[in-house]
Amino acid sequence: MTSQRGFAAMSIGLMMATWGCTPAPTPADAGPDVSTLDAGSSDGGPGSVDAGPDAGLSCSDPTSCPNGLSCCNHFCASLNRNARDCNQTSCDGTHLCPHGLTCCGDLCSDLARDSTNCGACGAACASNQFCSGTACFAVAFENVCADPSVTVIADQGGDAPSDMQLGAALNAACSPASPFSVIAQSAGTGLLDPVSGAPQTAAGQMIATAGGPDVELLVHYLEAGASPVYYSADSVSGPLQSIAFIARDGGATLATTSAGSLTGSHDYFLVELVVDPSSGTLAFVCYGFSSTGTVAGAWYLSHLLLPATAGVSQAWRIVEWTAQDGGTGPATGDSFALVASGN
Repeated sequence: MTSQRGFAAMSIGLMMATWGCTPAPTPADAGPDVSTLDAGSSDGGPGSVDAGPDAGLSCSDPTSCPNGLSCCNHFCASLNRNARDCNQTSCDGTHLCPHGLTCCGDLCSDLARDSTNCGACGAACASNQFCSGTACFAVAFENVCADPSVTVIADQGGDAPSDMQLGAALNAACSPASPFSVIAQSAGTGLLDPVSGAPQTAAGQMIATAGGPDVELLVHYLEAGASPVYYSADSVSGPLQSIAFIARDGGATLATTSAGSLTGSHDYFLVELVVDPSSGTLAFVCYGFSSTGTVAGAWYLSHLLLPATAGVSQAWRIVEWTAQDGGTGPATGDSFALVASGN
């Protein structure tokens, strides 16, 4: 299948870019930039800071920029002439946006991360779409490779192998290679709010995880209101406990069983794509009623769904898995019966 993303590197821990201080290509420039502000007019055109050497330096902190410049969005910028401050959100003909942002109307926007200005000012994605950083795509398995980067969140518990298999499945399905990482949920990287689980990323980056709302902060957050399907269990504990997947719209029960019926050779699992309405982040979620079901879900994605997503317009599926040989764990020849699906 034709896709835009693959697997470049996989490591536990946050993968962070290291910013140096190397000059960008130099357009016409009116004066020296080594230690003073560029004396020329804005070279970057409407809506951008000066694109001359002074504003074309990458940086990691204020001390890495020449005198008189500030480090904004990893680039040195002249705030005196081009922007009010690094966090500037408004703009006009006099006050332009910090480097990397574009003036859309009277607000500064990162077109690669803003689902209301996706790739261009005014290009807003609908509620059933996500922004890849350049264009809006329908939330569907056929577009799972549209985002330019993805991070898998591993809970470091029983679902960790499924997290890794999910990453490997995306690696195999999406190419050519582009940034890819796996981080621990407990790493405190700023990817998720540590209390609510809300994504602190934006459009143009997918977050993927294998695990249910009891162990994954992201899933717990999404199932509070954003996901089309959510997990439910009654208050009875033990083998008689009733567990189910519920449709958010209408509240229909999509799949249900008792906790005691789950075995190492039978379970139900959910795979779904969800857009966080607050940040615009696309999330890819997979989990079963039990950890064995999560393993089966990751196997299903790796071997059956992701290798053949072309034309698959669904955004979620619930599947009943049964091991044909009565053994434990998924394998070729097992039954994967589609129970319900939708967008």
